[in-house]
Amino acid sequence: MNRETIKKSFECNPWFQELPTEVAEEMIAMGTVRCLENGQFLYIKDDKPEGFYGIIEGTLRVNGCTINGKQALFTILGKGAWCGEVSILDDQRLPVEVVALGETKILVLPLGPFLKLMGRTPKLYKQMVKLVCEHYRKAFTLIEDNTLRSSSERLAKYLLSLSKSYGIPCENGVEINLRLSQEDLGMMVSTTRQRINKILKDWERIGAVKIKYGTLVILDPTYLNTLVSDI
Repeated sequence: MNRETIKKSFECNPWFQELPTEVAEEMIAMGTVRCLENGQFLYIKDDKPEGFYGIIEGTLRVNGCTINGKQALFTILGKGAWCGEVSILDDQRLPVEVVALGETKILVLPLGPFLKLMGRTPKLYKQMVKLVCEHYRKAFTLIEDNTLRSSSERLAKYLLSLSKSYGIPCENGVEINLRLSQEDLGMMVSTTRQRINKILKDWERIGAVKIKYGTLVILDPTYLNTLVSDI
């Protein structure tokens, strides 16, 4: 995979676009490509950081996990996204586990060279802090939603967000191009699989969505938007 092709994978990300051209090119040049199969871990909680990670192709799922194996789905990261920034900044072990959702190609920037680049590039250091802040704000939005919104409102908001990032136009709607189970959706919006199933069935009956095996089609985004208007 040549450098120009890899670079184009990240140009959809405003965070990457804000980097000086020479810094972006040096990041791409120092990276190595790693291919992950569906379900393969990029890293697990409490691993030592080996570098900074960017998604060339595919999708990563970010989980919290207890020692008993109980999971919480925090977020989904797609093409052009980066992760691993927290441990680079605080020199601590990785706080979450990250696993491939389908075949995924990762650009791995080795820790030592990346730290040196960050040390001599104030703009890159500032961008790393900005990335932490971006993820921090998303975490607080999730907490706010879980506190103030109903499960149906949270699900509508999450599906609309997924449709913007992973939606593929199809007949009469937009198909979310991710293999997320109803259990996954339940973890993401802090409710049960049974509750997700009931909400989706209700929405299907009124023509707002169509449930397909392993995926979902949004037929009436206007209806879902009415559920997530500011509270």
